[in-house]
Amino acid sequence: MPANSGNRGGNRAGRKEVLALGLAAGKTIRQAAKAAGVSERTAGSWWAEPDFRLRVSEMRGEVVVRALGRMTDALTAAADTLRKLLRSKNDSVRLGAARSLIELTLKVREGTDLAAQVMELYRDLKDEKTGAAEGRRQGRTYGDDPHGPGSKQAFDLDELGGAP
Repeated sequence: MPANSGNRGGNRAGRKEVLALGLAAGKTIRQAAKAAGVSERTAGSWWAEPDFRLRVSEMRGEVVVRALGRMTDALTAAADTLRKLLRSKNDSVRLGAARSLIELTLKVREGTDLAAQVMELYRDLKDEKTGAAEGRRQGRTYGDDPHGPGSKQAFDLDELGGAP
């Protein structure tokens, strides 16, 4: 049996995982297939499987999460730098630091609010399969905005087309 036979032998799962890792890392099918020791045709066949594509997507997500973790570690130092720049004697430097702080703070708030809203909607969709979402949905707003339902950050399911 050839060493790179992707469809036979006990190494199929391992080869699939290597192929998925390569694709998740941004390699082409050809490059990832070569690294996994399978033919491009086998790689293309595996890529056509929804479960395999989902695995590649999950791996990409894990890479992003790890990268975000590393970036988060540097956020404290970046915030400290901007705070120091706010005390600069140069008006242009202070203005630039102030703008950056305001813009970044608003973007982070927006992103965290959106992430919370998406997670809540995901939970509701998941719960709908079991019928558990109805009680949570009644009168519920998303985003926990202190300004209430009239603010840009808060909304309910009726605004999204109504409850099913």
